[in-house]
Amino acid sequence: MPNIVTDTEINEILNDALMTKIINKNLIFGVFTYDKVNYGFAKDEKDVKIYLYYIPSIDDICFQKNINDINNLKVDNITFIDIRKILMYYQENKNIFESLFSNYYLINFKYEEIYNKYFKKEKITSGKKVGKDWIIKDGYFITLTNIRKGILELVGNSIVVNPIKTNNVEEKFTKTEEKALNVILNELGEKREGNISISNLIEKSKVSRPVFKNTLLKLEKNELAKIDNQGTKGTYIRFY
Repeated sequence: MPNIVTDTEINEILNDALMTKIINKNLIFGVFTYDKVNYGFAKDEKDVKIYLYYIPSIDDICFQKNINDINNLKVDNITFIDIRKILMYYQENKNIFESLFSNYYLINFKYEEIYNKYFKKEKITSGKKVGKDWIIKDGYFITLTNIRKGILELVGNSIVVNPIKTNNVEEKFTKTEEKALNVILNELGEKREGNISISNLIEKSKVSRPVFKNTLLKLEKNELAKIDNQGTKGTYIRFY
């Protein structure tokens, strides 16, 4: 059954996800669809669900004691996932590996070579012996060994590429601040720019004023957004 959402529309959604300002673009590995859209059941853009796999920064590696402590940030239809979690989710979350087999994906050009070498699905040809570490779907396979090698190479690159500064939202924000961030982003809409009323957002979300204040401070400190208090007009926000 074909998706009602066209391939062109899906690719536009993927491109917008890849261009997100929420996370440092140097740390974005790629974006992949999962769920309904992969089976031809996408009726509208809300059904185009995306995993954005990002590479951990040096901050994550040095100061995040347990990878399980990192929550998967979700903004609209995009779920941000630390690429190290792919192997952790092997038996827990079928959507993770389903996304790697998706026909709808975009890779950060910086990492295309690594993707093609370690993550790209291969067709099972006649006479080819199935390996013990193969993940198989619809006549294609990816090996766990290659995924592990790819993750190690990507993490190694991130240490070199981003040795001092990172805009890793998940590491910087608390769980409650992530909720406040989602509220702000939903209020601004696709343009990711405009004036908001913190008082109105507090009433809608039941998130406290101090949490919104801390969220705005961290957005500005991490150079993720320009913040300008305009008095009675509200607070102006523009994501970079």
